[in-house]
Amino acid sequence: MNIIIIGMKGVGKTTIGHALAEICSMKFIDLDQLIEQKHQKLTSEKLSCREIYMKEGQNYFEVLESESLLSIQATSTVLSTGGGTPLGQENQKTLKSLGTIVYLDEAFDILAERILAKGVPAYIKDKTNPREELRKRYERRVKVYKQIADYTITCNGRTPSEIVNDIIKVLDL
Repeated sequence: MNIIIIGMKGVGKTTIGHALAEICSMKFIDLDQLIEQKHQKLTSEKLSCREIYMKEGQNYFEVLESESLLSIQATSTVLSTGGGTPLGQENQKTLKSLGTIVYLDEAFDILAERILAKGVPAYIKDKTNPREELRKRYERRVKVYKQIADYTITCNGRTPSEIVNDIIKVLDL
């Protein structure tokens, strides 16, 4: 069984995915790391996903993301995706084929605080009102997340261990 963790930036997909994998003795894959490795292999540049997005643009980033997702040959793995990964139709098909999709649902205000505390994300174009643009993005994405998820876990600012325990219960692991 593979478990795919989806949700907005700042929800804790990597932290929760890593902890879940450790507790369940599964492998862990962070899609962002695969994207960064693929970019480095192509260009010899070691950049973060944010830097790749800012330097190369959205289209390049999304192609890398889809290619990285398609390259996953996983069993007994927890996969943490990027916030935008589930948006494309092809990525949705790939995610569904890889395993059970768990959406981590967090309140907008909590996410906005976490995200903006680290600086305005590269994908936010309106730097004068990033919170409003983030809200619109949140509202669009949540619809997609809920549509493709097999399970939704409500986070409500709870600790990663509480969320991991919920996932274990829901998936009967």
